[in-house]
Amino acid sequence: MLKLNRIEKLEEDFVLVAHPFPQMEGEMLLFQIIPDDQEDREAILYNDFSLRKRIKTVAKPARMSAAEKKQQMEDDEIKTNLQCLSIDLENALSSIDWSNLANVIEEISGLAWF
Repeated sequence: MLKLNRIEKLEEDFVLVAHPFPQMEGEMLLFQIIPDDQEDREAILYNDFSLRKRIKTVAKPARMSAAEKKQQMEDDEIKTNLQCLSIDLENALSSIDWSNLANVIEEISGLAWF
């Protein structure tokens, strides 16, 4: 995707870009880039995980220790769930994903669907 499509750079390497092939007027994409993958200065490279074969979801443990729960909550504030092959249906987006989505929607007075 060309860097010309970038509308805004957000925290934690998230970017808001104009969809290169919009299905409706004003369609935008919000995703987290991986800095190590950025080789070309003219383009924004991102992984489209929808094109990969899905792997079986790992079963969630019935109980988690306090340390595991704390680590999960810390990861939720930093890491995105948007680029995962296995998405938890109870928590489809992480806290940072919801925050960025809400900020963009509020700023542009727009609508979002997920």
